[in-house]
Amino acid sequence: KQSCGRAMVLAIALTLMQRGRFNLARALSLLLFLFLLAMSGSRTFWLVGLSVFALAFFMNFIKRYDLTSRAIIVLISVVLSIVIITASVMFGAEILALLGRDTTLTGRTDIWQAVWQSILKRPMLGYGFAGFWIGMKGEAINVIASVLWDVPHAHNGFLEIMLQLGVIGMAIFILSYLRACSRAWTMIRSQYIEQAIWPIFALFLILICNLDENTLLSFNGIFWVIYIVALVNLELMVPLVAQVPVRRVATLWAVRE
Repeated sequence: KQSCGRAMVLAIALTLMQRGRFNLARALSLLLFLFLLAMSGSRTFWLVGLSVFALAFFMNFIKRYDLTSRAIIVLISVVLSIVIITASVMFGAEILALLGRDTTLTGRTDIWQAVWQSILKRPMLGYGFAGFWIGMKGEAINVIASVLWDVPHAHNGFLEIMLQLGVIGMAIFILSYLRACSRAWTMIRSQYIEQAIWPIFALFLILICNLDENTLLSFNGIFWVIYIVALVNLELMVPLVAQVPVRRVATLWAVRE
């Protein structure tokens, strides 16, 4: 159900981020994706789906305003988000009860604690790509013994990076993400906000989908590809803001005005 929910959230995001008028084909596609998301039964991705709609509304809202107003609106939204997150942490048990979830997030917090102990044994470089979850052997067996079931991954994309690539790998990821956010912020404050919508959706999904699932270092996963393409796209759009002619390679990523 998690895989189905994740796929439908991505499909919904792709439908909402498209430029142009909302036609019948897009409406029918969106209804189909929403139906499949509901049928997946994944409460986690129900919330992610709602957040995707909220982001779509927010992006359409701020692009109507001038550049200065956009910056103010975004800053206010960031402050409100911090307040909401803080309140969610303080009243987490009550919120989870309303959603029909226990305080361990269906055992995820137990996995995270066990995984963290393994991370501390090899903090700098980790266990290597695909070098940790190798069945009932190696360090993984300690995690499996702690939670009493065959865990396939850390159920958190950021802990998974720490496991496989260590602090160094995590630091590289954080720096790349912060650089992308900086580029996205520059685009939001420019006349080219339309071209930045899909990379912003990609950065948002990468962040939120990896809080209790692993989508970054999964085999045959599309999210890492989406992340890299979003980074490249944002870098190629920087000359647009600087009023520097974009080289022909930029047309590959559809950033033409």
